[in-house]
Amino acid sequence: MDYYGWIVFAHAITAAAFVMTMIIMQLVVANVMKRIPDSSGKKEGVSFIQKRWLPIVDAIIIVLGLTAIGIASLNFDMIISSSIFLTKIIIGIVALGAAYCNHFYLRYVKRELAASGRDPDRLKKIGRIMPVLDKVALIGGVITAVIGWYINHV
Repeated sequence: MDYYGWIVFAHAITAAAFVMTMIIMQLVVANVMKRIPDSSGKKEGVSFIQKRWLPIVDAIIIVLGLTAIGIASLNFDMIISSSIFLTKIIIGIVALGAAYCNHFYLRYVKRELAASGRDPDRLKKIGRIMPVLDKVALIGGVITAVIGWYINHV
């Protein structure tokens, strides 16, 4: 069975999902949520995003990272000898690293600090860092996807 083909397929699908999710969440949903006044409807929207949407995004990020590792390990010699592949991997690592940091570490630290009410300065710092990491993931993800498209189609 051609496992490599399935890994590449899963990587291409999750890469597209990652980029589209980043675009939709950061450029559309975040801006809309900022404009909605505090209300029960806004709280329901936030709850939906946190309980239903973020687990899907988490799964996309995990699968994307695992498939990237699989592809990189199976093509190591080719990657090392190509500057465009190395560039794609470096930018991809930065983008996924930012996403992993936000989704699997800072989100929980922020939630814990907000619930406990302790260390408000750290909470503010995290609140300033997370949007920067979101933009790094968005821009890096798009650039990585475009490089991947270029490599495979040009």
